[in-house]
Amino acid sequence: LSLMFLLISLWIFGLRRTEPAGRAFSILTTSLAIVTGALFDLYTTHQFTYLWTMAATFCGGALIDLGLCFPQESRFLFRYPYLRWFGYAIGVVLSFNAYVKLYDFQDPTAYIGAWQLIYIFVGISALFYFGSLAYRAIWSYSPVVKNQARTILFGALLGFGPMVAWLLFKGNAFNPYLFLPTLLFPLANGYLILRFRLLRTDYWVRQGIVYTLLTAFVVTAYGLLVTGLSIIFSIQIPWNSPYLIGGLAFIIAVFLDPLRTRLQTIVDSTFFRGQRAYEERLRAFSHELTNALDLNTIGRVLREQIASSLVPNCLHIYTYDSLNDQYAALSNGDGRPTSDIRFSSNSPLVQYFQKEKIPLYLDTINPLPMMRAEEARLALLGARLFVALPGEQRPVGWLALGTPLSGGLYTPKDLDFLDNISDQSSVAIARVQTVVDLERRVQEMNALTRVSQGVNITLTFDDILELIYAQASQIIPSSMFHITLYSKAANYFHYAFRVEDNERITGRENQPLPPSLGLGQEIIRKGRPILTQDYERECQIRNITPSAQGIYAWMGVPLNSGSETMGALSVGSSDATVIYTRAQLDLLQAIADQTVGAIVKARLLQETQQRAHQLSTLNEITRQLTSTLEQEPLLRNILENAVNILNCEAGTLFMMDEQTGDLIFRVTAGPVASNLLGQRLPAGTGIVGRAVQLR
Repeated sequence: LSLMFLLISLWIFGLRRTEPAGRAFSILTTSLAIVTGALFDLYTTHQFTYLWTMAATFCGGALIDLGLCFPQESRFLFRYPYLRWFGYAIGVVLSFNAYVKLYDFQDPTAYIGAWQLIYIFVGISALFYFGSLAYRAIWSYSPVVKNQARTILFGALLGFGPMVAWLLFKGNAFNPYLFLPTLLFPLANGYLILRFRLLRTDYWVRQGIVYTLLTAFVVTAYGLLVTGLSIIFSIQIPWNSPYLIGGLAFIIAVFLDPLRTRLQTIVDSTFFRGQRAYEERLRAFSHELTNALDLNTIGRVLREQIASSLVPNCLHIYTYDSLNDQYAALSNGDGRPTSDIRFSSNSPLVQYFQKEKIPLYLDTINPLPMMRAEEARLALLGARLFVALPGEQRPVGWLALGTPLSGGLYTPKDLDFLDNISDQSSVAIARVQTVVDLERRVQEMNALTRVSQGVNITLTFDDILELIYAQASQIIPSSMFHITLYSKAANYFHYAFRVEDNERITGRENQPLPPSLGLGQEIIRKGRPILTQDYERECQIRNITPSAQGIYAWMGVPLNSGSETMGALSVGSSDATVIYTRAQLDLLQAIADQTVGAIVKARLLQETQQRAHQLSTLNEITRQLTSTLEQEPLLRNILENAVNILNCEAGTLFMMDEQTGDLIFRVTAGPVASNLLGQRLPAGTGIVGRAVQLR
């Protein structure tokens, strides 16, 4: 028994040593292991008397500690955390009081009084512990705490009941096997400290009644069989006849299952009529879930079931949004979510559901330490009870319920109901989410395929950029889309494509940008992507002027051509609820890689066309020089072709007066050309005069 106590202690300490309840429980069970294991030595060799005495007092201290912190921390511990050591301090004092009297040969019986004080202390500690459990089992606001307190009390009743019964109605001899059921008490306690799941007490009660009746029926039937055969054949048939036992085993094997099913039906209809209605409701709910094909339909069915059964003052159904890596509330039928509050995939609430398998009840007096970071947001949510919708890698969501409109409290039976419907709902939600994720991935692959095809088919640079924007906006939610390019020869940045609020702003394209305007230039300089959920703050940190206002989530990736970064592709959203993820950043980079090929191809085509145009123009000028004798048309043709070849806005052809050295505006092209004809520039004036002087 001592070894079992010690193993339970090490088991809980290994898994819950960071929690006060786990440490207190380990001290209690270790002390019990020493008390029971050293009991024989206490009456024989007396080698462990000091250790036994200390362990006995620590049993009382650990019971006080456990009563203060489990299944719910007392409100006093938040103000006075040192109170948890109060019981241990008393135990140490009582231990040293006993040490000075254990081997006092002047007064050999003095230790008896010291030990009696220890027994009284342990008894008072036990009363305190079980009293606190009874208080929480009856008056706690949390149905989870109620269920756990009742389960511990039930385990204590089964564990210590036989010993208490013997003490009340004791015979002449004590049976040491009465100690064995005490294992049930630490097992029940340890099971709940691990918080794996709620104990389905109604299920065990139903099964216990059925199998108790079944056992009584089989024993009675066997007795009647032996007695009946003895009377019929007027012979003495032994009760342990192997033939009768074998025959009864055969009958049980054939008829046990139908008999058990029939007996289960009778017990349910007699003692658990409400249970049958409850199971009928679950079956109907399961049937409706089977026909639900989208999240909103599942949410409506789930909402109707909970609202009609528990009537909470508010209800939120949160599901995982893989696109934004967040948990968001479903709509309540009017198309609007029940709450705008969202939770990230690494929030404390999600971490709790990943570790624990039971509902979370937020006590207004004693919030969980890990929940204090979310306390303000959860208060805005208005919910007190949270029930997980379990999934394989992470919870697929959770149910958030306010207090019942009746003004009462949730019962363990309500938790059992929520636990059942959440298990069924999580399977349906996971199925829908899988389908949605697959459809989204197919849409992304189709978009990348269309971009790739468009790059290979379309020759017009502007058409390619329009195609890239159209496909990217379908798979990445955005209100801002920029393609920023860098001109290495002229050393300036410009927008090759700019869309804001879903409208293209051509007036701000192909114009040099001021230095340090927008994060796109930062990406081009460093050749690395940037992902942020607060665009303006990110610009402020990097000492960069934002290129647009009212943008929240933003991400940009470089346009890399080999080892050279030729530009940046960026998207942003003015919707505060949108969050960009690393997966979306990778998707944007894949689109950018396709964009690079289009830009390189378009630039090569443009340069080729421009060079061909220049050569044909030069050929035309040469032909005109040899075919015309009129100077004026020839000079005008030369200037206009020069302006056209160099893609300029204006130009002038000067002729020099050989007598004075002045430069005369002979031919002009541009917006103010007619005002300059015939005017003169003194020799050496301006850039033109300098060029003439330096030849």
